Amino acid sequence: DGSCNFTLLGLEGSGENRSEHQLSNSAFQHLVESGDIVLANAWEEFDFTNRLALGGNEEEESYNYDEDESDDDGDEDSADSRQMSHLIDRPDEAPPHNLIDLTHLHEPSVVHALRHRYENTHTDMRNIYTDTGPILLAVNPFKHDESGALYGDDTLSRYRIEGERNWLKERGDKASNNGEVERTDDEEATLPPHVYAVADRTFRTMMTRLHPMNDVSDAVAKKSSQVGLEKTSGPKINQSVLVSGESGAGKTVTTKLLMAYLSKLSENSESESSETMSIEKRVLESNPIMESFGNARTIRNDNSSRFGKYIEMKFVSSNHTKGCVPSANLAGASIETYLLEKVRLVHQAPGERNFHIFYELFSLLDDESDEAQSSIDRMGLSYEMEDFHLINNSDTYDRRDGVLDTETFADLKQAMSVMGFDSSEQYSIFEIVCALLHASNLTFEKVGAVECKLQALNNHLDYVTDLLGISRDGLNDALCYYEITVGGKKETHKRVLSMEQCQKGTEALIKAAYGALFQYLVKRINASIAGDGVGAPRSRTRGSKEASIGILVRSSGPSSLSLFILLFLHAPPQDIFGFESFEVNSFEQLCINYCNEALQQQFNRFVLRNEQEEYDREGITWTFIDFPGRQGAES
Repeated sequence: DGSCNFTLLGLEGSGENRSEHQLSNSAFQHLVESGDIVLANAWEEFDFTNRLALGGNEEEESYNYDEDESDDDGDEDSADSRQMSHLIDRPDEAPPHNLIDLTHLHEPSVVHALRHRYENTHTDMRNIYTDTGPILLAVNPFKHDESGALYGDDTLSRYRIEGERNWLKERGDKASNNGEVERTDDEEATLPPHVYAVADRTFRTMMTRLHPMNDVSDAVAKKSSQVGLEKTSGPKINQSVLVSGESGAGKTVTTKLLMAYLSKLSENSESESSETMSIEKRVLESNPIMESFGNARTIRNDNSSRFGKYIEMKFVSSNHTKGCVPSANLAGASIETYLLEKVRLVHQAPGERNFHIFYELFSLLDDESDEAQSSIDRMGLSYEMEDFHLINNSDTYDRRDGVLDTETFADLKQAMSVMGFDSSEQYSIFEIVCALLHASNLTFEKVGAVECKLQALNNHLDYVTDLLGISRDGLNDALCYYEITVGGKKETHKRVLSMEQCQKGTEALIKAAYGALFQYLVKRINASIAGDGVGAPRSRTRGSKEASIGILVRSSGPSSLSLFILLFLHAPPQDIFGFESFEVNSFEQLCINYCNEALQQQFNRFVLRNEQEEYDREGITWTFIDFPGRQGAES
């Protein structure tokens, strides 16, 4: 049945340890299918053999914020330096920008390709991004783009121009030579993978559905005339971008970059007045509020989002063009949140913090305004952070990423002003947060054998009742007793709670109050960015059509690489999630895991299984892949 020649690379020794062999095709195929041998292309062979020769130190290095990030340590003979340099010395053998261009798409080659690009981020920051088909992989380098080379306005403009050119090219249209969508000589090569490219593909696909092909031709031929938009049927117009990854992967920053790019594409400076802030800017200004009340420092990340969120940006097709390309205005946005990690309010692991707002509040001590000084006395901020049980059980009070709570608190107040919170409303919200700090210090004392009550001499009790506007007796009844209704006459009986139950009741009160406050803030933000007021008239005109782009963000479980995945899909928003198990797992964690597993199955169904169905339709031979799951446990 024929034979084939192949080279075996030894698992021990130097890269010179290789041997030539000949096997029948059937025997060779059996070895490949069993996994006893792995096929490799030229780059993979080069990387593999050099790592064998080096020996390599396989110990993982954890990132330390306190260490000097300088690479000029002079130790060029170290094993790590040699391990990196063997790839840098062969730039012609560098892995491709898109992993599907690898000859064999298996785990070793993927990991090696990502490692190579990550190790070369000091020469080109763009190497943090790698495509695999429509999926973008990003490895977090824990560095700031201080030069603006990666996320600056010039970079954004290049991806916008590239997107417009590709959009017109797919329809067989040529842009006029007016500088709007023409590349310069140094941009002839395809732009490398980037989060802006994902955002642009999403936007262009939405525009494809909003503007039929005949509308595009009209736009190119008659740029000065208005484009008539007819209602079309076919694939869904609305688009989704999914952001997934473990804590510290960069999801929060990436979401802001996506929103910034999409907002930039819809800007219409001609219609904005100097007195009115555009919807685009108001959408971006909502981030500091969500981060202060929903983010916290974790072991891996100093600004980790501790809730799931779905951000929907609503666009309206416009009757004018930007150059040759029909445009759409951002008419409004909305935010949906779920599974806020409220258990963090009463327990933080060593090295972690509670939500940022509890630490930012102490920035008021540096505010010399009369309103701030009077609020300090009313809120009881004369105590130290270490005095509040809500934030002292982890013995961690600062951030390691160089961001100061005073700076983020200033951003928070500015953002709240933009969202329509006046000064009195802002301080009312701060008072509720401070009341929860004091509530964590409430104590109880025994009254008889079983009954207990709030300790009246506790100084924190007055702050709780005053800031929340409730009475001592009412709070005591709520925490120390419960009522049951029995019988046909609906008789009510009061029962006492043990001291442990009262303490748990206090924790439940803190979590319920903070959850309600968080939802209130989301509701107010949505009212400000909905677009039903300022900005709506200039966006919605007769004959225009609406569409939306959704961004779903949620952490996945721990993985071997600190990365996140962006998926450009035409399906409803789904995400890749991971199952997490800790030493102590609460009911809240059960709910999070249940949601994670359900969404994982959605991802498998909409992406992986659909891909197999497409292979069937096209008559491509493939081997069935079974996707394990926990459907039985979920049901």
